[in-house]
Amino acid sequence: MRLSERFDTAGVTAPVTGSQISTFPLLRKFSDPGNYPRKAQEEILKILKLNPLVARKELAEQLGRTEDSIRYQLRQLANNRVIKHEGPTKAGKWVIL
Repeated sequence: MRLSERFDTAGVTAPVTGSQISTFPLLRKFSDPGNYPRKAQEEILKILKLNPLVARKELAEQLGRTEDSIRYQLRQLANNRVIKHEGPTKAGKWVIL
């Protein structure tokens, strides 16, 4: 009797082994080119329209992302000339171009 059959006979769910674990859902999430970065940038822009004085830390908390991912997305938006930061680092504001 195979181990999986013993679990079935006992009415217990068999544990998932390494060969049964699929990374497909993770790959699918990022295989759509507009799924992650574009959506994150759109969410950031919505918040910046409402509050141009918002800090990266606050953006990260509101969007459920890391501060590093927010920094990356802000840099991408700035490099693409969608936004720019005016004023001092801690007391400045974001301007949507």
